[in-house]
This record gives sequence, C-alpha cells and structure tokens, in this order.
Amino acid sequence: MVGGFVRQLIELADRTGAEDVHEVGCGEGELAQRLAARGLRVRGTDASPEVIAEARRRAEAAGMEVAFRAAPVEELDPATDAAELVVCCEVLEHLHDPHAGLEVVARLANPWAIVSVPREPLWRVLGGVRNRIASGVSIGIQASLADLAAAVERELAAGYQRIKIKVKPGWDLDAVRTIRERFGSIPLMVDANAAYGAGDADHLARLEITEAAELARHADPGLQRDDER
Repeated sequence: MVGGFVRQLIELADRTGAEDVHEVGCGEGELAQRLAARGLRVRGTDASPEVIAEARRRAEAAGMEVAFRAAPVEELDPATDAAELVVCCEVLEHLHDPHAGLEVVARLANPWAIVSVPREPLWRVLGGVRNRIASGVSIGIQASLADLAAAVERELAAGYQRIKIKVKPGWDLDAVRTIRERFGSIPLMVDANAAYGAGDADHLARLEITEAAELARHADPGLQRDDER
C-alpha cells in the first residue's frame, strides 16, 4: 500500500515538470531521496534537529545530494523556502494548527504543491471531537395517537435518541403535543414531505407555537395549555 502511494506521488511530481522540490516535514528523508534519484533538486525541512541529522546520514550513505535543514513548518519563509513543487505528506495532522500549516505550504508552492494526510474518518476531517453520535429513527403516520406514542416508546427503548415523525394536515399539532406530553424534551423533528403549501403558513406557525409551549410545560409542569384553563 505504501509503495503504491509513493509511486503515485512520484508520478504526480513528474507530471508537474518541476525541477526544484521542497519536502516540508521530510522526516528521515526517504521520499526526498526518491525524488532526488529522479534528477530533481531536492530540499527537506523538518521540525526535529535529530530527525534531520538522521536524514543527512541516510542521504550520505545512499550517495544522494539533498539539502536538509531543521525548521518547523510555521517558520518557513517564501523568500527562502519557496520551490516549484512543495511536497507535504502526513504532516498537517500533527500540527497544532493544521489550517495555518496548509497556508504556509500554499505560500511556498510556486506553483505546485502535493499535500496528503492519512485516511481520517469524516467526523475528524470536519472538525468533530467525538467518534460516536446519537442516532435517530423516522416514524411514519400511525393509526392513532396512542399508536404513535407506543412507536416512540419502542424506538427510545431500542436506544434511539432522536425521533422524527411524519406529519400531514390533520396529523400534526396533536401528534407533537402527544409526544411532548409523554416523553418531554427528547430531540424531535417533524417531516411533512411537502404536504403543506404557502396557504398553510398560519397553521405551521401554530405548530411552532405548540412545540414551544409543550417544551415550556415540560420545563415547568405548573404551566397550563389554553384548553386546560
């Protein structure tokens, strides 16, 4: 797998036509050596002086001319560190501020950059901090409000924490009220599948008012609905 990735990266580098390469976060310099072996002028930088010393040792042992320097990504300067092709592989995910690191790479690239990160889960790529989320379920129109309450109770007992119910004209206000009265402030969504039109705006406003009132009643059981007064 790693060999295939390296081959594809080198193919990309060849396609750019660049002759001057700067590998940012070069580590021990293995990739830099492979690029140098293709006749490219290669530089490598890494935040660790110890790692750079090892990269120099390996390059010398292999007879490769690669200029290595210890420098963190954040301190690289386009005036001295820009290159036709900037390569940055599996580095950004280790930085305190990956976005700032990517901006540095973009400024160094003149004009090409190849950047890769490991295959991260989507939730992490999007900035999430949890690897589990509360799942939900959709409940269709039921034969009665009692059946609706029973279906919600069954799904909650199964472990679902978010409930979506289908609504339509004539099956909306009382359905929401039933769920709120029985199950309190559980995460609840309603889905009408385009069953309403522009002429239903006032009715839909009542749906929102009903929802707000039932949530308030759950927070303060002493509150009464208008039809209870």
